Amino acid sequence: MKRWMILLVSCILGLMVFAGNAKAGGEDRKIVWTIQWKGMSYTGNYSGDMAFGRPNGYGEFRGFINKEYGIEGQIVYSGEWLDGRMEGEGLLTDRTAGISYEGLFLENMLNGRIKETVLEGEEKDYYLIKRYSRDVPYELSIKYDPQEKKTGYDCYFNGISVGEIRAAARTFSYDELSYHAKENTNKEIKLRCKVVSIEDVQFTEEARTGTGESDTGGVQEENILNRRIIKVADQEGNAYALSYILEQDKQNTVYVPVLKKGDDITVYGYYNGINDLGGYNLPFIDLVYARWTKKAEPDIRKLDYSYKEFLNYPYLFKHRSIALKGTVAGTCRIDGEWLYIFVDSDTHSKKHKNRYVCRISNEEAAIRHLPKPGKKIHLRGSLQGLEMCGQKGDDLIFYPLLNVMLIM
Repeated sequence: MKRWMILLVSCILGLMVFAGNAKAGGEDRKIVWTIQWKGMSYTGNYSGDMAFGRPNGYGEFRGFINKEYGIEGQIVYSGEWLDGRMEGEGLLTDRTAGISYEGLFLENMLNGRIKETVLEGEEKDYYLIKRYSRDVPYELSIKYDPQEKKTGYDCYFNGISVGEIRAAARTFSYDELSYHAKENTNKEIKLRCKVVSIEDVQFTEEARTGTGESDTGGVQEENILNRRIIKVADQEGNAYALSYILEQDKQNTVYVPVLKKGDDITVYGYYNGINDLGGYNLPFIDLVYARWTKKAEPDIRKLDYSYKEFLNYPYLFKHRSIALKGTVAGTCRIDGEWLYIFVDSDTHSKKHKNRYVCRISNEEAAIRHLPKPGKKIHLRGSLQGLEMCGQKGDDLIFYPLLNVMLIM
């Protein structure tokens, strides 16, 4: 009888412990915790929701760099947690760097739209709105004053500020690039030139996977990529080729307006040696940024949201919301996820119809039964850059790409 009672009590106590652990997600508790932030280990006190002994839910963490690094540092984070890591909406203040980060976190990293505020130093009166992917900044960074007015912007290429690339770039002579190509490869370069031709070519890129058993530890696969080749001539008539891959990921975004044959442009990028890609045996520049030489760069405080500016500076409008009233001009194409339609609208210009490529999810399109060509349509969505939709003579044809969020 006593043995039966002991077993019963043990079972009850076990259930109570399990129930306590399961309930811990809603409890406010304090523990010593350690996280990784920008390559450093911070240990301190956590107070907030927990699950199974880890921060989970909402809580606050105050941490310091471990003493073995010999560096002083402190961070304070208030926000959402998942399985012991900062994940979700939150505010992190790096008191050592004098910067706060407010927005989305993922696995202790910045990952999404972030408001970055300078707290110390000479410039205390501004903040930045930036986008991050696992701690790597990409696309546009917009600067605001305390009254929330835009005062400037920069862009990012492979996590590097385009402003820094432009500042480091220098003008090389044609002989330097031709006869000393190896020594100058991968250096930042600036070139003033005139567009001679533009074309898209396919090329094969070998990609190594880790599934093979060869001495190299992997097997070779071939990726077919599309690359835009812009043949140009400098002021002495020397020929160069500018290039960039069309299937850019968000970290590797280039910032180029719609160029046409005869345009006088100034470009910035990285020198890539003498290359015969696309049949050209010329000095190649991997393009990062381009602008018209005789036209002032846009003032972000005075953008007028015109169709012309959508085409000229697509990167300045990426993710910006707009509404269109127009006429369906036809279906562009259908792929595995999206239906692309042409819409002609005069919403952002009263002079003539402007054509947009509007991307609608196949599921949404099936539900909505979109109107046939010639019918009126109201759309709301976000601009996503440009879509190449053909060629006229020597010039490629581009239209603004709209990611449709609402059909009215």
